[in-house]
Amino acid sequence: MLWIDFIMLIGLAVILSSALTWGFGWRHPARREETGISIAFLFLILFFAMWAGQSWTTPWLPAAWQASWLNFLIVGLFISLLVLALAEAPPRKQPPVESQEEITEPGKPAAVFGFFFWVMILALLVTALTA
Repeated sequence: MLWIDFIMLIGLAVILSSALTWGFGWRHPARREETGISIAFLFLILFFAMWAGQSWTTPWLPAAWQASWLNFLIVGLFISLLVLALAEAPPRKQPPVESQEEITEPGKPAAVFGFFFWVMILALLVTALTA
């Protein structure tokens, strides 16, 4: 992989993860209130998926600076649509009821990146490096 491919890969992953997080309102299921974690989570998924997709496919035209960016874009859009299709709908806010007392439960710390996420990232990395 050339350096320009790597730079395009990072740029497209940042653009797509930002568009999904800010434009479509996608949030990480464990940390809905934190936008930065959602962007980082999507960036890692898109980065490694687009890298692996580039290594599986043959380069298409158009090429910019002798780098085929269309493969990155198509794989990134496909993964983005898959993430949006599988995303959990945001919880609806219920109007406060004055008759009920407010019950406070201690919050459980949620894992930001679970075991399946790291297995998927490792598998995509191995796939991209061996292809």
